[in-house]
Amino acid sequence: MTSVKRLVKINQCIRDDNKRYNFIIYGPHQEDSYNIFMKYLSGYTSDEYTTKKMHFTMLSGYDISIKKGINHFELNMEFIPNIKIWNELYDHIRDIMIATNMKQSVILCNNFHCSVTDVIDTMYSLFDDTSHPDIHFVLLSRDITFISESIRDRFITIRSKKECIKKIHSSYDNMSDSITSFILNIDEITYHSIRNIVYDIFIHNLNPIDCILDVIGKLIYNKTFPITPDVLTNINYHINGMHKNYRSIYHLEAMMVYLVSNVHGLFNVDI
Repeated sequence: MTSVKRLVKINQCIRDDNKRYNFIIYGPHQEDSYNIFMKYLSGYTSDEYTTKKMHFTMLSGYDISIKKGINHFELNMEFIPNIKIWNELYDHIRDIMIATNMKQSVILCNNFHCSVTDVIDTMYSLFDDTSHPDIHFVLLSRDITFISESIRDRFITIRSKKECIKKIHSSYDNMSDSITSFILNIDEITYHSIRNIVYDIFIHNLNPIDCILDVIGKLIYNKTFPITPDVLTNINYHINGMHKNYRSIYHLEAMMVYLVSNVHGLFNVDI
C-alpha cells in the first residue's frame, strides 16, 4: 500500500471516530512528505489550500517567519535555535488560535531532524500533554532514529518513498565503508583528509550521527577499535554534541581524530 493510500485509509478512520491524531511522516525527500501532509490536511486536493506568511520578532530580537493555513501552522525547525524561541513561538500560535476562534489546529514541524535537543525535549512534554486536545502535531523528518520509541508509539508513522529509503541506506553504507577504510589506512590520514571526509558527509546530506555509529560498528566488528568505559564516555559526549548542534563540524572532526588515534594507538587523546 502506498503512503498516500495508507493515509487515505487512516483519514477515513479519523473521520469515523471524529478524532485527530499526531503523525510522523519521514523519508529522504521533504517535498514528498509535505505532499502527503497536504493530502491529509485538505481532503487530498492541495489545490484548494493556501497559506500566508506570518513574521514575528521575539523578545530577544530574533526574527522568525512561519506559515499559517486555514487550520494549521507550518514551522521550520531548522530556524528555531533554542527552547526560549520555541516557547515564545508556541505562545504566539496559541494566541492566534484564541483570537481567530480556531477550534482545532495542526502544527506542522518541517525538518524535525534539525531540531536542537532542548526543543525536542520540550516538545516531548507537549506530546504527552492532554490538556490541549485542540492542537495536533505532524512531524516531517528525514529519519526517525533519534525519536524515542515511547514518542513514536504515540504517533501514526508513515514512510514516504520506500524505494528512496533503500537508496539512502545504500548511501550510508557506501560512506561508512569509505570512512572505515580511510581510518584503517594510516598513510592516507592528514588533517585536511579528515576535513574532506567530514565535508563529504554534509555534502551528501547524511546524518553524521548515523554515519559515525555505523563506522564505529564496523571498526568493532573488525576488532580494530578498543572499547573501554572512557572510550564510551568520549563517544557519548561528542554524539550528544552532534545532536545538539545538528551540523557541528567541530564534534564530527573531533570524533574522527579520536577514532583514528585509538585505532592506531597514536596517542592517548581525551577529546
